[in-house]
Amino acid sequence: MYRDSQSRNNMNNTPESFSIHPALLAAVCMLIGIAYLVITPPMQVPDEQYHFYRAYQVSEGVLFSEKRGGVAGGELPASLSELHRLYSFLVFNPEEKTNPEITEKAVSMALDPQNRVFTKFESTAIFPFPAYTVPAIAIAVTRLVDSRPIVLMYAARLANLLFGVFILFLVFRLFRQGVPLFLLLALLPMYMFEMASVSSDSFSNSIAFLFIALLARSTQDDEFFQRAWPAIVLTGMLVVSSKQTYSVILLLLLLVPPAHAGSGQRYLVKTSFFYALAGTAFIAWAMYARSVYVPLSWHPGANAEKQIAHMIEYPYDHFMVFVNDIYYRWDRYLRMWVGELLGWVDTRLPGWLVIYYLLLFPFALLVKTSFSLNLLQRTALIILAIIGLFVVEAAIYIHTAYIASTLNDHVHGRYLIPFVPLLGLALLGLAILRPLQLREQLITPLILLLGTLGSAISLWTVYSRYYVVS
Repeated sequence: MYRDSQSRNNMNNTPESFSIHPALLAAVCMLIGIAYLVITPPMQVPDEQYHFYRAYQVSEGVLFSEKRGGVAGGELPASLSELHRLYSFLVFNPEEKTNPEITEKAVSMALDPQNRVFTKFESTAIFPFPAYTVPAIAIAVTRLVDSRPIVLMYAARLANLLFGVFILFLVFRLFRQGVPLFLLLALLPMYMFEMASVSSDSFSNSIAFLFIALLARSTQDDEFFQRAWPAIVLTGMLVVSSKQTYSVILLLLLLVPPAHAGSGQRYLVKTSFFYALAGTAFIAWAMYARSVYVPLSWHPGANAEKQIAHMIEYPYDHFMVFVNDIYYRWDRYLRMWVGELLGWVDTRLPGWLVIYYLLLFPFALLVKTSFSLNLLQRTALIILAIIGLFVVEAAIYIHTAYIASTLNDHVHGRYLIPFVPLLGLALLGLAILRPLQLREQLITPLILLLGTLGSAISLWTVYSRYYVVS
């Protein structure tokens, strides 16, 4: 808890206290996001067609998917899947390029809402509807003006991007000490690429960042924790309701000193209420997911229920599968977290650019800051990040690996995005780094400049992949 006025002044988060106003930082992120949105052809983000189907379903007020004959999905206009088929030739074929003829067909395609078919989207049917509320609202509103599928898809992308940029503004505004760190994370190619898509990852990553920022500042400022408590509860529930794998970060609440709640008793009441609510939401969504779950058709031999049973029977064997996977592939996860492979994991960024971004990460942590955590809090952050990694490993293994597999081939670095800030916070403001620390007025502009330059190269790579004939 801050004991004097000087300490509270260090926590000043008014716009005037920033070297660059949060609105300007958000505006730059918006411009870069718009470029990704426009340059990336429809359905060229992993599983984007399935996210689009689920968002459209929610836009019609159908909040829960259904399982029919061993297939999960819903009744949708046939034109939606036809739009996907129009661009499917690009997937996993880097030599293929989009062209004006394809664009013309997509633009001329009508929705024809009466012509409906049961559409399969088993990978997203299990996701709770809150993760799709933003694009669903955009689709519903846009449909009143222009119902063409291509227009609805871009409206959904734009809505996700606007929401994501607004959340970034809040993060920058609420947690000044973390601006260089969160700005760099937001400018990473993978984060921007996902944020400017229809994918539910756009929503879940944004909400996770906001929750982490709220809790990070709450560890420093007792008055803020009490004022922000409703926002913390709401954001926490949205984390659970967007992607259950990320529920691990809800344990951050335990890092807030009990005195910041006013008393130990109030802290106990608040945390008990929070975790009871989160647990209820988790169980409710788990029951829904189980009701519509079907094994993924593109992963032969995978069956979540049988895999879980086998893991319970042989916990050590499966734990070692995850350990070995992390040990042998940590560098791949790190590169893919940055965004080494965009598109449908078929658009490779230059290797030096990935290293360039990785070198910026420690630079962002050298900011001179009043942010302070004790050793126990920093250790807990690292442990939470590691737990998050293993939870991701287990979740992907359960849904994609054949029973008792010794390999876990489908973990992608983008799944780790919400856990990386935990490592950053564990290192931010370390006493051992003080001799190397630089003023925020230098760090933030440099991160903004270097991150924007990196984004320009990433965007050119994506543009070349889809439009430039070699």
